[in-house]
Amino acid sequence: MLVFLNFGIDEHGRYLGHTGGVSMFDTYNSLWQTLANEGVITQEEYASTNFPQVYRTTEQFTAPLRDPSSAAFKTGLRLEHVGSLHTVCPYAAAFAQHGNADRFAREFIPNLRSWSEATFAAGLSPTRSAREKIDILDNFYDRYEQLVASAPEGHAMDYIHIVLVCRKSKE
Repeated sequence: MLVFLNFGIDEHGRYLGHTGGVSMFDTYNSLWQTLANEGVITQEEYASTNFPQVYRTTEQFTAPLRDPSSAAFKTGLRLEHVGSLHTVCPYAAAFAQHGNADRFAREFIPNLRSWSEATFAAGLSPTRSAREKIDILDNFYDRYEQLVASAPEGHAMDYIHIVLVCRKSKE
């Protein structure tokens, strides 16, 4: 047996950072564009920042396992089960319990920063000093934190996984 858990798009059209409420990627874009509009970063740096993420639907994940001409199918890999799994953002869940918007923002944003900062840093010009890049990134994430603290409802980073359980057939 082989089990895959991949970020994906569930049957409701939800995916990481876009599960209802405030879209994390739209917020990233809006804040990054604001920095460009203010001259903190250049329009070229704004345009050079790209998240290389592709989320697939259940149909896209399972297509090779249903197509007799695919390499996966020809090797005998068969789909036993497919489903989606929605994991609620633990920071949003904690906020629902404690209700402290500042605490939520302070706890939530470092999680976003831990995996997204490299993408924003990569979009910055190589002619910028390391200190200048850090200052820009601190400014960006500080703005995101202030935004969440001032209007926390709807901010979250729920996970959507597509779960595939496959078996090697004896055919």
